[in-house]
Amino acid sequence: MEHIILLLRPEAAQQHDPQSSQIKFLTLEQYAARFGVSQNDLAKITGWLGQHGFQVEEVTANHRPIVFSGDAYAVQDTFKTEVKQYSVNGEVHHANSSDLQIMAALASVMRGVVKLHDFQAILFAGFVGHRRCTRADVDREPYDALFSSG
Repeated sequence: MEHIILLLRPEAAQQHDPQSSQIKFLTLEQYAARFGVSQNDLAKITGWLGQHGFQVEEVTANHRPIVFSGDAYAVQDTFKTEVKQYSVNGEVHHANSSDLQIMAALASVMRGVVKLHDFQAILFAGFVGHRRCTRADVDREPYDALFSSG
């Protein structure tokens, strides 16, 4: 599975305060220094990913997302979920079939995992359409579940 995104938690509550003058016009590096996870935490997380068979592709300058890749076995073992194959409109896709579990020791700095599947957003007349559907929708009516407007 490629380009999985691990989203890290911001450190400071003041970044959401519109009255705060300290957060305006920061570079990505300044944002990381003030609100991102520490270098020590980044080293722990990237090391943990490596120990579980993942390849870290990118740690962004603001220290929020980490992009990594690995096989389905590593995903299943590390995040305690099952990765299944789904046939949608004649194409085979892979996605987790249950919620992920994150190791308790890292939960304080990890917000979650984004895009643990290989489905692509669908482009409709210049807009990217996203529709949340359940596994039952995909199994029952694959085309309608992903491409309908309802």
